[in-house]
Amino acid sequence: MKEINFLKNKRNISITVLSSIALIVVIVIAVTFSIPLGPVTNRAPIITGFSPSSNISIDELESQLFQVNASDPDGDTFQYEWNIDDVLVQNDSLSYTFHTGYFSSGVYELNVAVSDDEEVVIQSWTLTVNNVIGMLEINPTGDGFHSGDIEDSAIFFNEILYFTAQNESNNYELWRTNGTIAGTYMVKDINPTGSSEPRFFTELNGVIYFRAQNETDNYELWRTDGTEEGTYMTTEINPTGNSIISHITKYNNNLYFQAQNRTDDEELWRSNGTAAGTYLLKDINIDIGGSYPGDFIEMSGILYFSADDFPTYGTELWRTDGSKVGTYMVKDINPTGYSYPSNFKVFNGDLYFLAANQTGNNELWRSNGTDMGTHMVKDINPSGDSYPNHFSELNGILYFSAENQTSDRELWRTNGTSAGTYMVKDINPTGGASISGLTELNEILYFSAQNESKNLALWRTNGTESGTYMVKDVDPFGNKSPFSLTELDDIIYFGVGESEDFGNRSLWRTDGTAVGTFLFKDIDPSGNADIFDISALNGYLLVSATHAVYQKELWIY
Repeated sequence: MKEINFLKNKRNISITVLSSIALIVVIVIAVTFSIPLGPVTNRAPIITGFSPSSNISIDELESQLFQVNASDPDGDTFQYEWNIDDVLVQNDSLSYTFHTGYFSSGVYELNVAVSDDEEVVIQSWTLTVNNVIGMLEINPTGDGFHSGDIEDSAIFFNEILYFTAQNESNNYELWRTNGTIAGTYMVKDINPTGSSEPRFFTELNGVIYFRAQNETDNYELWRTDGTEEGTYMTTEINPTGNSIISHITKYNNNLYFQAQNRTDDEELWRSNGTAAGTYLLKDINIDIGGSYPGDFIEMSGILYFSADDFPTYGTELWRTDGSKVGTYMVKDINPTGYSYPSNFKVFNGDLYFLAANQTGNNELWRSNGTDMGTHMVKDINPSGDSYPNHFSELNGILYFSAENQTSDRELWRTNGTSAGTYMVKDINPTGGASISGLTELNEILYFSAQNESKNLALWRTNGTESGTYMVKDVDPFGNKSPFSLTELDDIIYFGVGESEDFGNRSLWRTDGTAVGTFLFKDIDPSGNADIFDISALNGYLLVSATHAVYQKELWIY
């Protein structure tokens, strides 16, 4: 018997042939061959169950488990691929857990692809992560976040928040977070014997620079790339003492700041981030003490600041183009003393600020960067000081708070001319309106003010007297008032509390209407919350606040 195999397609048929010759010899022939019966189709896997059963919404800091069950009619094995927004996040598992952090709000498209190498079936979900305010707890036993202003103590770079904090084991050091618990940690213990107190964070060419001190050196210029190895002192400006670095500002791809070395007091320095590229730009006050340059602001490619050249001129308006020869005083506004320029604001190509001339009164000034182009806009209060402050631009007009000889602090406006500078509205005819916090939202300015009822409330203006009115009295039966107005995503957030009561403060929000003005977050319902600062950075709302249990921490929304 002989067996022959004809392998074709996937079906085999065997045939055995028996034959006899001369009734003596019997030959048995076995033949096996394939007869084509048509193509066989592979059947796709079948998803037999999944959860959640529909699209889902969760809050930040929550997690969500996704699961899928499948079978294959042909008994084939299959693989799983989990994707978020078309990016592969996990292989070969029946389940996937979506974790969220402080920065996770948004809408995500999540799917799992089940495949037997030939056929694929997909189960999809739409996941919405709601933005909620959460506390970044660094120190369970005490204050975690630094007590300074948020913008001095925190910076976003490459979707990472760098900030100053302390935990139960270390004093104030450099920390970072990507918005998750696991991604929140100290970058480096710069000062193992105390606090390094990093401040004045500024990004330059992909590196963050800041002021800090280690165990052997006082405050110097430091840098970090976000790693422990990449965090180190740039240069030791003052080997024999404290360089007292402050006011770090980026201008024309360099850093400018106030510092002192072993021979000069606080003067103007510049740095490109290297030791060799860090040097004293100009010794402005060569006679007595330092010039204390500060309040840096850029306008039309020039960096302006205040500096003291006593006893020659005193504190006046200065400018620099980054060179020694290009660093000089703009104008001696007060030849008989100090003008103390401050509250700088760039508006319509000029610099507006508060300054005092030889009469000694603090009034509204403007400058185009030249001696001749620097002059007082208007003597708002001929009998005293007007103290212009809280500058904010709206529709080609500069608004600010000021006081004249007949009214205390009220809302004013200017187009840059004396005639175009006047009070918008006398909100409180019986006293000062205590204007503060001018913040623009959808071509309307919002601010804190009080009328003759003496309650500080939330107000708004479109620049006209009739268009200036109270939005809402946030505390009709008490003395709480709005403060730290901060705009984010077409909403203004602000704190509400009593100025003399650093407790019992809460976080509010407004869309500009009375009904849209309400309590957003009662950080401590027991009434012990202190809100120190509110700031918007990189699309997130940061709040420095205390809690009766958690002490001072950073809250993120």
